[in-house]
Amino acid sequence: MNYKLLHIFRNTPFGRETFFQSLYFCKTIDAYPVVYIPKNDKFLMYFSNDAVQIDLDHSYLTSPATAKSHAEDLFNEMDVKPMFYEPKNFTASSLPDISTSFDYLCCPRSVSDLSSKIGLGHIGPKVRRIIKQA
Repeated sequence: MNYKLLHIFRNTPFGRETFFQSLYFCKTIDAYPVVYIPKNDKFLMYFSNDAVQIDLDHSYLTSPATAKSHAEDLFNEMDVKPMFYEPKNFTASSLPDISTSFDYLCCPRSVSDLSSKIGLGHIGPKVRRIIKQA
């Protein structure tokens, strides 16, 4: 099957480690990883009955000049063809619309509500809305 995973890339040591885990997951289930390197700290995902604004923390905008090359290095290390997602539509000049036509999403931790209970199985309301619409 041609599954696709959308990974929101964070150009930090922990972010690269998380991407490495996404690549391993994709190799394990034979899915195609697609990387989105954010240029803004927010984006929108439009579902059939809902729109969810994702607010990223500033770490997702770290060192934009090297982000793509770091992601490509990890793609190459796992022997996977690099695929990058560039938004085509924008709700506002700094608010890109991200497609929801992916089978999997590597969910940034900042999507979870910081006030939600921390623990296994506890997710924030935004993650719950994304799952409900998927």
